[in-house]
Amino acid sequence: MLYQRGLIPFHVSGVVDGDGVWLLSAPSRTGKSTTALKLQERGYHVFTDDTALLFVENGACMAVPSYPMIRAWRGTLESQQSYSKESAFQIRAEVEKFGIHFHEHFQDAPQKVKGIIYLKEEGDEIGIKPLKPSEGMQHLGNNIYRRQLVIGMNLQLEQFKLLSAVAKTVPFWMASRPKSKQTFSEFSEAIDHQIFSNHGK
Repeated sequence: MLYQRGLIPFHVSGVVDGDGVWLLSAPSRTGKSTTALKLQERGYHVFTDDTALLFVENGACMAVPSYPMIRAWRGTLESQQSYSKESAFQIRAEVEKFGIHFHEHFQDAPQKVKGIIYLKEEGDEIGIKPLKPSEGMQHLGNNIYRRQLVIGMNLQLEQFKLLSAVAKTVPFWMASRPKSKQTFSEFSEAIDHQIFSNHGK
């Protein structure tokens, strides 16, 4: 339905920071939801989980959240402290993934995007670096939700225009963490200190 209306959703989670939001972009099972929950423990409420629509209006990139439900694997559910285990429900009996509603802090109105952070599992240490607009544009294009529908519905031109507009209005970062270690607390702290605190105004 969204693609039929010319709207393109992206693989992102996000958190609210004052008058805007930070988006965390990555393929499935890279840690978007876990990182967002750990950032919530640091005082930033979850804005969206898994997907959001982006558009540019009056020179600002805006994000529209998806339904207010976090989708968390069992390991994430057990390691987070924002929600009780009793508030979670198993989405499908055969899959160890759980839903957590967050209606109490949900903001359904479009919010200004302060920046987009790409998450990556790589190396032995946590690392954060800024990206050029062209690099950010490429990564964002790789994280379109159900990207095959863009081609199937002949939306390549709309995609290029949107990616170009977003790349002109928001900064991008790459944040990497080791795949073999449980470093989400340290990872969220690094994102908070190195990005949010320095670039959040």
